[in-house]
Amino acid sequence: MARILVVDDAPDNLLLFRDLLESGGHEVEIETDPRRAADRLAAGERFELFLLDVVMPEMNGYELCAFIRERVGLEETPVLFITGEASSADQRLHAFELGANDYLAKPMDRRELLARVNVMLKLRDALRESQRSNDELQSLVAERTKALREAIESLQREHRIRHAMLQKLPAGIVAVTVDGSIVEANEVAEQLFGPLDQGRHLAQTRLEPFSSDELWRHESLVLRPVHCADGLDRRIEAERSAFSQDQIEWLLHFVDVTERERLISAESDRNVARLRDEVEQLKNELHGGYRMSEVVGASPAISEVHAKVNQLRKVQATVLIRGESGTGKELVARAIHYDGVCCEGPFVPVHCGAIPPDLAESEFFGHMRGAFTGADRDAPGLFVEAEGGTLFLDEIGETPLDVQSKLLRVLQSGEIRPVGSSTSRRVKTRLIAAANKDLWRMAEAGSFREDLLFRLDVISLRIPPLRERPEDISVLALHMLEKHARRVRRSSELTSVSRQAMRILESYHWPGNVRELENVFVRAAALAPGPTIQVEDLPDRLLRLAGERPTVGLPLELSVREQGALAAAGQVSTDMREQRRMAERASIVDALHRSQGNKKAAAELLCIGKSSLYRKLKELGIPMSTGLR
Repeated sequence: MARILVVDDAPDNLLLFRDLLESGGHEVEIETDPRRAADRLAAGERFELFLLDVVMPEMNGYELCAFIRERVGLEETPVLFITGEASSADQRLHAFELGANDYLAKPMDRRELLARVNVMLKLRDALRESQRSNDELQSLVAERTKALREAIESLQREHRIRHAMLQKLPAGIVAVTVDGSIVEANEVAEQLFGPLDQGRHLAQTRLEPFSSDELWRHESLVLRPVHCADGLDRRIEAERSAFSQDQIEWLLHFVDVTERERLISAESDRNVARLRDEVEQLKNELHGGYRMSEVVGASPAISEVHAKVNQLRKVQATVLIRGESGTGKELVARAIHYDGVCCEGPFVPVHCGAIPPDLAESEFFGHMRGAFTGADRDAPGLFVEAEGGTLFLDEIGETPLDVQSKLLRVLQSGEIRPVGSSTSRRVKTRLIAAANKDLWRMAEAGSFREDLLFRLDVISLRIPPLRERPEDISVLALHMLEKHARRVRRSSELTSVSRQAMRILESYHWPGNVRELENVFVRAAALAPGPTIQVEDLPDRLLRLAGERPTVGLPLELSVREQGALAAAGQVSTDMREQRRMAERASIVDALHRSQGNKKAAAELLCIGKSSLYRKLKELGIPMSTGLR
């Protein structure tokens, strides 16, 4: 039984051929599209015979035949053309030139088709057997020829080995007996090592470092220092080759690699220096992205943050950073690290709420192999990973109470004990913690250890939300436009923000803080036509909320600087706060309705964390069922 592929654009013909060939005991695959058949062959599918129609759309039988013959492994597979058109002698000749084995015209006798298919399969089998026999004969001839050639070469070597090879090779060559006595040495070897008289043992010459037979049992290539005939110590590379002819057992090949090693060492030193420079440059570029210069703003609140971070440059005290989600707590933590005394060590950030409570102790302090199910190897833990640098614990208020007690022990003693270990080890790791919740209220409620809070709140930084520093919005907007336009290589295309768009940005209450503002410019950098960011380039939610927001007597034409001046004069400060509160409430209610009450989806729409959304719902008195249908 053979596997046969039939290609014909007429489905009726294909069914006829399949029934006929299957009745002859063959496995038949059919295709109406020659290109699909070609794809199957290109994918590696194999058949033992092809029946091809000549006239087909897109790709005729001749082209498919040529494709088959070009594939590796298909050169000898039989191809039988079947055509319903009258074919000329030239067409048949063309088919045979392309590699066809037979040519039938429709209609044909069924018995003739089966007979021709069987004949071609038998011829193929006979050809394979012939090829196999031919390959065996060629292999036998090759083996005999090789053996004869090796015998001739062996005889030739016997007569010329002593002088022709030894004297003409550029390397130092020394022929020795099985016990290490010298039989012959060429001129290069004697120039390197001095007289190498016949009969002397290697150990009695300058080649003594290579004389031990034990050395060669473990090494095929040996490098040793040798005091050479010119009085200089050189690095000599030696290789031993078996020879076993006459008295000679081994040929020793010697090369002076002193200069080569010097050049390699010099090049290695240059590469190391270049890589160090590159690493230093990359480190400076990396650190530069986390400097306090990236915390943009000129408001008094941000200026105070800058001043405190500047005071922390030369100290390694624990720092607690407080602020809502999206205010940039991690950016400030990185700036404290990279601007401070720990900048050469690692900065390891971890979101405490993302660690499963059952694994928290292992994640923080590491574990020993076998400490629990699945602990198939030792793990160092986050404190060891950050040793010499800074461990940043984001949202530390979500840490389980039992782990809090162990964090307190680390802060008190500077020691950790991995899970499953009986011993402690000291770590020098600076701790920076961040929280978007009021930890003191949590401590009063018993959900956070007060003694740990005393240890954490050594130096406290509060990052104000964006709604409390509206005067920074215009500066932040231009900074983020420049930053993200540069990232997408559109710095020359996006250069400014229109006054109308800036007014909308300044009037929005930004529940997602700086992160939400940055997302606006990530979007604008990708989609805005430029060169100026217009109102229509802003997200719809900003336009809608800005349009619904009550003005409370303030004209829309007032810039943020003018609003700040009025507030400073005591004219609108209360109204502005109430105005922002109303807008913030409207934004959250709108997001809940759009997400059909799904808190996670609403938080994503607002660009804030889910825990921050729940806190806002409570602060603003918004029912938990808002948006549910």
